[in-house]
Amino acid sequence: MTSHVELPIYRQLHNTCGISTFLMLINPERNKGFEIFLTNLYEKSSYLMKSNQTEFKWSIAITYLLLKSMGLKIIREYLFEKNRDIVDYYMPIVHYKIGDNNFSKTNNISKRILKSHLHTMREDPDFKILFYLFGGNFYPQEQEIRDGTGALYFTSKDFLQDGLNYHNKLKILQNHLNKKEGKIPCVALNYGYHWVAINSMNKDTITIHNSLSAIPSLLRIDNKILESYRFYLFNYNEKQAFILSKEVNEFLFS
Repeated sequence: MTSHVELPIYRQLHNTCGISTFLMLINPERNKGFEIFLTNLYEKSSYLMKSNQTEFKWSIAITYLLLKSMGLKIIREYLFEKNRDIVDYYMPIVHYKIGDNNFSKTNNISKRILKSHLHTMREDPDFKILFYLFGGNFYPQEQEIRDGTGALYFTSKDFLQDGLNYHNKLKILQNHLNKKEGKIPCVALNYGYHWVAINSMNKDTITIHNSLSAIPSLLRIDNKILESYRFYLFNYNEKQAFILSKEVNEFLFS
């Protein structure tokens, strides 16, 4: 039996499954430092958008943080050290999509920009940014055909002959979720157009927390699983979270 700390299930706003999945994985209700940070950041950004629901307030705060990470020097420099491709290649694409010269020059966030970015489908670099900032790491995997994501996925060839590749990949997921190295392991699963959080794993079956459902669901990893499914392996430690450092808080909340 492979499992880890029980995750919450958070609902999502339109197209915010990625943010809701991230929130489930870092579990602010259990990690009080994260809860305080997200609540305070929502209060700072609430003039841009308001909500009465806690998980939606946190989604707004996460969106605000993602936008600030593209202009706030102290955060950009930290992310550059972690993964320079995010700063050099991904952030310019986001700026282009936002299409606002004032935001690109000053990092000033308008109501329109926040709302649009909140309801934009999250991509894997967003998860990497967030886990880096929340004291985490991303573990890229070897891929048969490299797609730039570093995610683990299953192909039809994995199930041929003795199924060695299939069992090796299952073991990678199981071993990751069982890691005990001072950081909490977690896995985000992308169906292609929807993100979910893996709560636990038992042999070839995973329990999923989906922001579109109030109850967990099961997914068996067998020869019917689509090759488009991408498993992203992360971990985090609240005590090592860069966003909780005094320096970052001074910039964000000044």
